[in-house]
Amino acid sequence: MQRLAAAKQKIKNDNVTTAALKEATRVIESSSKRIVHFMFDPKQKVKQSPFTKKLNLFLSGELETAEQEEHEKFDAYIEKFVEDTLEDGDHNPVTFEDNEYPELELNSINHISFAVANNPFFKVDPVKYYPQVIVINKEGKILAQYGESECNEDAEKMFPSMKDRTNFRDDKIRINDDYKIEMKLDEFKDPSIQVILTCRTYDLRKEKDIPDNTHNDAWFRLQNEQTSQTLDYTKLKKLESKIPEGYEEGEVQDEVPEDEERKIRNELIYLAGRVYCEPCKKTGTNKWIFEKWNQVVASEKYP
Repeated sequence: MQRLAAAKQKIKNDNVTTAALKEATRVIESSSKRIVHFMFDPKQKVKQSPFTKKLNLFLSGELETAEQEEHEKFDAYIEKFVEDTLEDGDHNPVTFEDNEYPELELNSINHISFAVANNPFFKVDPVKYYPQVIVINKEGKILAQYGESECNEDAEKMFPSMKDRTNFRDDKIRINDDYKIEMKLDEFKDPSIQVILTCRTYDLRKEKDIPDNTHNDAWFRLQNEQTSQTLDYTKLKKLESKIPEGYEEGEVQDEVPEDEERKIRNELIYLAGRVYCEPCKKTGTNKWIFEKWNQVVASEKYP
């Protein structure tokens, strides 16, 4: 009886959650109420962070060489500084260029989600894309991972609002997503935590007769989960130019388990961006920022 009561309570809670989600989602379709996000572009470049600098070098395959050269130059600079032999024009060799990636401050926004639609306007079959969210700390340790993977109990305790959502399409609104992962930023107590947003792909090589335009309108987007308003979106079709040159997914027949030299599918991974924290020393508050990457890598090179 206790198990039955617990199961009934879970179903009841799920129904309440679903109703609340639909109510929030439909705010954007209201004929009497509007919630507006103002986005301002200060036209002022910001410097790339150490993480972003390393990301660019990593993607270009130059990280190890660049770091070694930088360390050598820095050691030489410090030696000159200690010996008081610095000359005019000598400067700290550790520099940061202007950040090439757009950034968006998530002011007054706490409940967000990263969503993927294989087609925002109607459901398509088969689905190809799904979101993946990875929470890491400053040491690079993965604290939580959502999106076609089971999350451990520790992650669920640390970030109880993080949830995978599927099968929530609502015919009463104009655009929908297939999958989304929601989170509340105030649950990330450690300001060194950052959230990596990626879009992954299912293996459709065995599917037959899929029309070429089935996934042409597919997108991923960051949204205000409280109002279902889009903060930023990207259509995957526009990232085709970022696909690595000579990319091949591989043949299914090459992946026979009995083969000692078994090959693994070479998957395209879309690096949408990250959400990171920038603590403000004056106010003692945390400022959360979305950094948009829109890069594409292959799992064969970056497993």
